Amino acid sequence: VRAVTRVSPTSMPYMLEEVFPDMVTFAPLVKSDRVWEGTRLAVDPDLPDAERARVVGEMMCGYLEFGIREGIDEFYILMPVALQTILMERTGWPVTVLGETRMIGGEAVRAVAPKVSPEILARVRGKLGITHSVLQTAADLVAAETQEKVA
Repeated sequence: VRAVTRVSPTSMPYMLEEVFPDMVTFAPLVKSDRVWEGTRLAVDPDLPDAERARVVGEMMCGYLEFGIREGIDEFYILMPVALQTILMERTGWPVTVLGETRMIGGEAVRAVAPKVSPEILARVRGKLGITHSVLQTAADLVAAETQEKVA
């Protein structure tokens, strides 16, 4: 495993709503199956820099691919401002800033809502040089295994 993340619909209790509601001051938080929260993005710190950058880019594309597949309009993410600049602004992934920037653990963070669309995925893939789908869910693996058994 080189990277992991967790996503869940905001129609269920979610971290930004339950733990950090004060981070969202510019718009009301919603509960919807079309808005999901992304949390706990982690990448293996022992990867060489170039591979780590590629894996982070694949995770970004994975978010977008999953969002398109599931009919998601946007994600809610609490993230460091520096990371938002590197991952989203530089790749053309538009976000709505949901609240003021605050210092948490010595780092400037804010809540953002990255949008999801096929056009955004194409733009992000182009900026990152990713030409293929990166998403493989547990359901995909089960379906592939079933196809192999049938064949």
